Amino acid sequence: MSAITDLSICIRGFVNMNVPQVVETVVYACLGTLVTLVGVPTNIINCLLFWRQGLRDRMNVCLFSLSLAHGSFFVIVFFTFPVASIIRLHDLVLSQEYFSKVTLALTGVARGFYLTSSIINMAVAVDTCVCVVFPHRAASIMRTKTMASLIVSCFLLTQGCYVPFPFSYSAAKMSTVNCTYWFPVYTQFYDNNKLFLYLFRNVTLETVFPVVILTVVTVTTIVTVKTLRTAMMWRENTSCVANNIQRRQVALNKMLTMVAIVFIVTYIPHVACQLSFWFVVDRFSDSYVTDQFMAVISITSVVYQVNGCLNIFIYYHRSSRFREESHSLLRCLTSHPSDVTKVER
Repeated sequence: MSAITDLSICIRGFVNMNVPQVVETVVYACLGTLVTLVGVPTNIINCLLFWRQGLRDRMNVCLFSLSLAHGSFFVIVFFTFPVASIIRLHDLVLSQEYFSKVTLALTGVARGFYLTSSIINMAVAVDTCVCVVFPHRAASIMRTKTMASLIVSCFLLTQGCYVPFPFSYSAAKMSTVNCTYWFPVYTQFYDNNKLFLYLFRNVTLETVFPVVILTVVTVTTIVTVKTLRTAMMWRENTSCVANNIQRRQVALNKMLTMVAIVFIVTYIPHVACQLSFWFVVDRFSDSYVTDQFMAVISITSVVYQVNGCLNIFIYYHRSSRFREESHSLLRCLTSHPSDVTKVER
């Protein structure tokens, strides 16, 4: 009986929601949960493998940091939108309370990791372009310690930019005769600094930064692809045979270019959605339009999260060194302790 009751509650919850709300719930509860469940372990594996390869290499530092940012983002996201959407299927009021309290506390941190991973993707695209266009000067232009310092500074800066977020909203409760609602409201801190917070967060962090990042990654990737194609055509025409180091460098650049292309494809919907805030004037004219707009936001956010799940497959398919390290790690994890003792003897 309990299973039938729970099923009836879930069905009743779906019936009481309109189509945009159903889309938002399904995207966050089903697709969002699936993406986070894939994203967390895959990025942990990425971090382990790049750690094993060594962090003295500049690109390993970038890819390790990118995987760490993605993994941290997925962990936080799992405890916000997917969990709230799953609770919503059973208890709408409880999901609103959970969403209002937990999400408002963690959204700033999640957005900080979100922006950090985007900036690291931009750094990887720029570094790849510099290595392809100026192959003999790339090492002198950017050293490993400098890149690591920039990434750490970027992380601290992005997290610091979202520090005011939890102080700008608070969870409020409104009870009526039939039901209870939980929703976020502006705090006195936000009212006192409304103009600054609006310009800094909505304009700078949520609009200007994404547009600049997408533009830089797109331009540098186009330059990288054209330069690589020209170099390969020159080698074919001159019958020049590349040595092993050159072949590995070309393979690495192709892998990083593929990472940049996947980032561009999954990042465009997010940037388009952010720009629509400025062009769709009547997006909050009524509740149904608002629900439609929020449903679109849920889809674009999950599309971008897919980027963090696909990188491991690109690394494995394009990098022989990554495959070797993954096989070595798998052997270490699956080997019996007695086998290790025999090898040591």
